[in-house]
Amino acid sequence: MLVRISKYTWERKKLLALGEITKIEGKLHRNIFAGDYHYKELKERLGNMKIEGDKDRNYRKRNYEGMAYRTWCNGEKLSIFYHRRVPFLPKCIIEISYPSIECLTGLYESLPDLNSSSIEYTLDLRCSSPVAVRRLFNVLLKYCYVPRASKLKFYRGHSPKNKQTPELNRTYYIGNMKIYERGEDKSRWGEGWYRRELNRVRVEFKANSRVVRDNGINSLEDLTRNCHFETIFLPRFHLKIFRRSAILPKENEEYAKLHKHESFQQQLIEARERGMPNPNQYIFDAPGFEGLREKLVIRVRTFDRNWKRDSRLNTRKTVA
Repeated sequence: MLVRISKYTWERKKLLALGEITKIEGKLHRNIFAGDYHYKELKERLGNMKIEGDKDRNYRKRNYEGMAYRTWCNGEKLSIFYHRRVPFLPKCIIEISYPSIECLTGLYESLPDLNSSSIEYTLDLRCSSPVAVRRLFNVLLKYCYVPRASKLKFYRGHSPKNKQTPELNRTYYIGNMKIYERGEDKSRWGEGWYRRELNRVRVEFKANSRVVRDNGINSLEDLTRNCHFETIFLPRFHLKIFRRSAILPKENEEYAKLHKHESFQQQLIEARERGMPNPNQYIFDAPGFEGLREKLVIRVRTFDRNWKRDSRLNTRKTVA
């Protein structure tokens, strides 16, 4: 009887959470590029920049002595780091968030030798209310599976250095995948959002330089032509359960917990640590998510298609 009640509870949680998703949005969040440009050359090519003092707490200041900002097209901001402290690092790092094709093309025209260091691919699952955001986050934490990810973290806000208060949003790291509750940028409080401000769950994968190179993005120019959202993001985000195992828990049974929340990935990691032979053979797609998966695939493919279209249109404008 208890098993049936537990199963009904999780089926109900899935139905409630998925039914309250109002919109799915794909975005490239933070893009980081590396190059061998000195500060003098950066200033000549980008124009005047606002220099930040030593009080700036950006973590990249540990590796670079200089930090500057430059307003780019459409009001976007370039963050520029130069004068490296460590010899083997690139001479400069340039960071931009939510870039358009036009912004990236303009940056390529100014600094053609930049290479992609990392790209954050994100899907925003907008929800009907803050309570719906929390329901969806719990469901994703329960079922999410990222192949080969072995390091898990759970924070309030975005950093363990901040005060860990239950009033802030939750952030779940699975390797290079991050799932977190969030609201609008304007309602941000420090490094997080209060519960009442939440309106979406963001699923974000940070593709490092090796991943982007393996998918054909060797330079900034390559990125302006094709961002490869589908081939980079989709193979790394799955919703799974265990089946055909007498040891691993079934969907309606209790999983290992990460900060008091059931987690498929935590259960898998513990099984491997106990020496269970090949637990991957018991991993199957979780039922009930077929509709969401279909919507995610459509959203990602549409993003790729629009990116290529905008790239062609921008190229024509530049030639004209």
